[in-house]
Parts: sequence; C-alpha cells; structure tokens
Amino acid sequence: MTPEARRALWLAVFGVLYVCAQCSWASHMSLRGGKPDFILVYALIFAQFSPLASAASVGFAAGLLTASLAGPVASGGPIARSIAVTASGGFGSFIVSRTIACSVVGWLEERVYREHILSSVAIAFAGTLGAECLFFIFDPQRHATVWVRHLAYETVLNTLLSVPTYLLIYMAYNPGKLFRKRQLL
Repeated sequence: MTPEARRALWLAVFGVLYVCAQCSWASHMSLRGGKPDFILVYALIFAQFSPLASAASVGFAAGLLTASLAGPVASGGPIARSIAVTASGGFGSFIVSRTIACSVVGWLEERVYREHILSSVAIAFAGTLGAECLFFIFDPQRHATVWVRHLAYETVLNTLLSVPTYLLIYMAYNPGKLFRKRQLL
C-alpha cells in the first residue's frame, strides 16, 4: 500500500470514528449546556493540513453530516426531507457555515505556518466561533444570551478536543515522526 493510500485510509477511519463519537457521545458530554462538535473539530483540523479546495470539500461534507444529524425535519415527503429546514436550524446553514470556516483554514495554507499543535488550538477556537456565528447569522436563535453561553462552552470543549485530533491527523500525515524528536512544541 502506498503512503498516500495509507494516509487516506487512516483519515477516513478517523473521520468515521469522529462521526460515531458525535452520534453517541456528544449529547452526553455537556458542559453547562455547551456540547462538543466532533465533526466540526475534525473538519477544521483536517483543513489545517489541506489546500483550499480539499478544505472546502471537507467543510461541505462536515456541514452535510451535521445537518443530517441535527434532528427531525419540519415536514414534507422524501424530497422535502432532503432539502427542508430541520427543527434545529437550516439544513443549508450548517453546510454553508462549515464550508466557509474550513475554507478559511485551507486558505491559510500559504500564508501561515499551520503544522503546529498551538496553531490547531487557535484554529479550533476561532473556527468554532466563526462557524457558529455564521450559523447564528443564517438561522438566529430565540434566546441569544443562552446561545452565547452555550457557544462559549462549546468553544472550550472543541478547543480541548483539538489536541488529540491534531495528534491523530498528524500521525496520519507523518507516520513515525510524532515521538521521534520534539516535533510538536
């Protein structure tokens, strides 16, 4: 197996694991109402290692997955279900907000040194705030103060989750280099 194929396989396995974690653990991991978004964190950190086009594609997939997991649709038949507004927000709002957030991270490829664990923490922090604020612009919530509090705790959880996510993706891109020298700090 070529190194590129092995990397793609590992990244796909990690992506599936993060989707499974979102489905099974995210609703139970609450910090004062804020819940982690495993899919968003994985997409942001994956975009950290990707050029703009790949980052936008990952953001689109993350938005599509998040929207499909968001909750029951408001009404309609099978065609309306695929494009309808979900009970917790706009289907397209998830897709657009995640795509824009990951695209900005991918756009930084040539402009900022991104392959450092502290940059992943900053990317997860700013990316979560950016994606969720975009989502709020597209689909305003009723109680904005509660939303701000939940966003603050979600940002903390996503920032903490960015460290193990960075390590997993770094190992997929650079097998065997993680513990060879002081590569991370």
